[in-house]
Amino acid sequence: MDSNRDAFGKGNDGTLNGFNADAQGDIEVYEARNAEEIATRINSGGSVSAADYAELDRSFRDNTGNKAFSQTFLSGLGPDGTITLTDKLNDRALHSDKKKSDRYQNLQKGLANTVAGATEVPGSSPTPRPGPRSSRSGWQAPTASSTGSSPRAWTRRASTRREPKPTRCTATSRSSA
Repeated sequence: MDSNRDAFGKGNDGTLNGFNADAQGDIEVYEARNAEEIATRINSGGSVSAADYAELDRSFRDNTGNKAFSQTFLSGLGPDGTITLTDKLNDRALHSDKKKSDRYQNLQKGLANTVAGATEVPGSSPTPRPGPRSSRSGWQAPTASSTGSSPRAWTRRASTRREPKPTRCTATSRSSA
């Protein structure tokens, strides 16, 4: 008999297969499930203590950019739950609990970062780099060497180009022969 099981095959820790049988393998998964539980209570109007808000804020802050946390949290909460959470936090920040507005705004920021972390496109930068758009997208504006003239002249030529006016079609009658 396994020392982690009782006579009925149930583990001493409440699991069927013994000690820590339901381990998820990643602490972020546990944190995401805990954050999901707090968010669900916020959405339903349940009791949420200041410590719960602090824990949710810490979870968002400490797991920024962590795909396992972000995807687990958002999968559990679902799209409707995520939108409801945003609405509830926004309502409390702007209307019902203005004294603690900073708390709710920090939670909204953490939620936004969580959504961004879960939906990041592979190979993209997690935060926009400073500089002109051309340096981020790979598109380059025309240069004098590529067009044979300066970009200003190229733009001027493009803006002064005129399309031919459409000709007016008139019906002509043929005389019978």
